[in-house]
Amino acid sequence: MAENNKDQNNVVPSAPSDIPSEWAHLKPEDITQLHTVRKEALVAQKAADEARARVLELERSNTDLRRQEAIRDAFAESGVRFHKQSDALTLLGEIEFGSDGKPSVNGVPLAKAVQILALENENLVSDKRSIRSLKEKAENSVPKSKSDLDQAAKIKFIDENGLRAFEALPNRPPVTLNGRLPSSQEWRHMSVSQKTAVVARHGSSIVFKITRGDFDKK
Repeated sequence: MAENNKDQNNVVPSAPSDIPSEWAHLKPEDITQLHTVRKEALVAQKAADEARARVLELERSNTDLRRQEAIRDAFAESGVRFHKQSDALTLLGEIEFGSDGKPSVNGVPLAKAVQILALENENLVSDKRSIRSLKEKAENSVPKSKSDLDQAAKIKFIDENGLRAFEALPNRPPVTLNGRLPSSQEWRHMSVSQKTAVVARHGSSIVFKITRGDFDKK
């Protein structure tokens, strides 16, 4: 019996059957130990991956919270009060965030974009007093045409008011006739609707006289 127990104590544990070829020269007990280490490593890797995923989720959550706070701050800075802020956000479209976390729309700071939106969509504004000063400022500062602006002023206008507001400007100031006939130079700068009104009133033959300079100041 003692001899049998001795034989059992000397039994070498059998190695797992899935042995990589590079382990073929190893002893069974070494292979068993390597398998154990590999399984522990896989468990540790899985735990690390799960922890990394949790960290990324927390970072995304924190980023979302910071961006929502930045949007709220921009609306507060604009001074505009809307019936539904969600309607304004829908019309604003995609809001971008710079490396500093500040929000903008098409390169225009969000607070300024909100003010522009309010002036273009007064029906969204719950308190018209909140845009009264904006309207007065806009009426006094907006140029009459693109030709009133040099290159630097165009860039500044777009930065402050957005590309949509710039494109809405006529290329040249509107011609004011006050009942008189235009000069040849004014005719070149008149809109199609203005020219049509002149022809309707004076007949098509008037076009030749105008372009000839009959009504130019001498």
